[in-house]
Amino acid sequence: MMTLALVLAFALAPQGAKESEEDYYPLIRIPIPKGILLEAGGIERMPDGKIAVATRRGEIWMIDKAWEKPATNATFTLFASGLHECLGLAYRDGWLYTQQRGELTKMKDV
Repeated sequence: MMTLALVLAFALAPQGAKESEEDYYPLIRIPIPKGILLEAGGIERMPDGKIAVATRRGEIWMIDKAWEKPATNATFTLFASGLHECLGLAYRDGWLYTQQRGELTKMKDV
């Protein structure tokens, strides 16, 4: 009986203001241009400030000016295509790596 009373007391106690993600992390909304279906499977911040985004459809896009507020001037450039379900991105020593179905791929724009 005492347990039930405690549970009810906590359940009925006044709650504070509802928190949101933006209370802890800045959310930047980037408008995606028409014709690009961005089903992201991996995201990596590049040394030059661009954002690399790998898609389930086998493309890697570079997004420039994504950090501006508002990000309405962001530009999308296709970096790679023809990959197979990219799941993850990593940048190291000038190379961009992605895991695609069946292999790990190492890429560089030369």
